[in-house]
Amino acid sequence: MPEEQHPPHGDRKKPSLPEDALPELTEADATRMLSLAISGPLRPVDDLIERLSRPDGAKWLSRVLSAGPTAAFGAAREQIADGKASLEQLRAIKQTSKSLLQNSKDPQSRLTAMVSYFFPVAAALTHYDESICSRPREELETVLLDLAAVTDEPWSSMFSTAALSGEDAQG
Repeated sequence: MPEEQHPPHGDRKKPSLPEDALPELTEADATRMLSLAISGPLRPVDDLIERLSRPDGAKWLSRVLSAGPTAAFGAAREQIADGKASLEQLRAIKQTSKSLLQNSKDPQSRLTAMVSYFFPVAAALTHYDESICSRPREELETVLLDLAAVTDEPWSSMFSTAALSGEDAQG
């Protein structure tokens, strides 16, 4: 039986797909794919990051901050971003949000609870250099930097500062 001959490696025809066989890859799709490749499986906070990335993300965030657990302490910008909330108030907002997150039944409730959780966590690190959550520092730093990348000022600076705050902050 004669041995089958194959052309040298470089001479093989490579299968190709028609140009219209694949969907158009947007910048947001590419960014999401790259972040998945780098960070691994989706985290719950990735839904929040995706929501904040939408064109209406800043307006949506403003509505959430004015109606969620943060609203009980006054204007979110003054209380959270500008550092007027006490550490105890930030802890209270975070705890309320944690309970809301555990009991949320729909995606919008989960997103609202995550906003009200991560914003006071970042504020505590930024204004008091103290962690008020038990997440590992490296994990928290990654989440805060991701949130900084998808929020406008003053939130972006707050998240960046929090992510870069003292490495020894534990809570």
